[in-house]
Amino acid sequence: MRVRITSLSTGLIRKPATAHAAHLLPSFPCSPTARMAGVWRSGLALQTHISQAVCPKRSLQRILQLCSRPPRMRFTGPSMAEKEPRPVPAPGEGLRLRFTTIEPGRIFHRLHPGAYHATAFNDTANGNGRFSPIRNLAGEIIPTIYGAETLHCAAMETIFRDLAFLPAPRHIDMSRFDGHQHSQVKVEKPLKLVDLTSKSLTALGLMRRDLIDTDGSRYGYTQKWAEAIHALAPDAQGLAWVSRHDDTAQVIVLFGDRVEPNSLNLVGQSVPLQEDSTWDSLLDLLEILDADASF
Repeated sequence: MRVRITSLSTGLIRKPATAHAAHLLPSFPCSPTARMAGVWRSGLALQTHISQAVCPKRSLQRILQLCSRPPRMRFTGPSMAEKEPRPVPAPGEGLRLRFTTIEPGRIFHRLHPGAYHATAFNDTANGNGRFSPIRNLAGEIIPTIYGAETLHCAAMETIFRDLAFLPAPRHIDMSRFDGHQHSQVKVEKPLKLVDLTSKSLTALGLMRRDLIDTDGSRYGYTQKWAEAIHALAPDAQGLAWVSRHDDTAQVIVLFGDRVEPNSLNLVGQSVPLQEDSTWDSLLDLLEILDADASF
């Protein structure tokens, strides 16, 4: 390959030279600024005339591409793994909330103790969930109720949520849930919920790992966020997100002080977990999870 270097400033022609294309880089280094402009640091333009097959033409093209490539940027700040979650908003602080509406006719599944009706809100401080128990600004308990889009999701959020942490072979003793029932609840009136899916969390300066992909050790923080949203969004009737344990389905929690009476109705009857269709579905899920169960 014969290379002719022409000075842009003087018009002088340097002595022709024959060199392998790979040897051009050490002879003519580029500064980051020059790379971005696509010219040599010395202000010389590179003109080439291929007179013999010393190297393939594409090799020279590759060299020119490398020299014109912008410099890589390096970030020296804390990594995402080191980033602390955003502090819980103070009363009166603005929040960029996005809403989603649950239309009438939607069905949600619940697995709950049989002592409670399928549509009964928990108005006590008992339990410890992702977004409950929570209190309003006056310190009073906000009644809550959870629902999942599918039976599998309801099971993954309740009775099977610890299976992922068990060593194989996984086994669950279903006798722990004696008296639990499966209920299907129908939405009768539109419900305006705060959207906590990934894009909406980003708008809040949060990630799924901050509010959704957490274990019970972080529930104090996630419950405080639910209280803050309740206080700062007086028209919010609850929260909606994609399940941590079943990312194919939606989960909701409703604020009992914001939901009108008869907004939820039981479909059919609540049934024991051992009921044929419910138990068959749970067995299918256990097979997917590579686990078994006994009563």
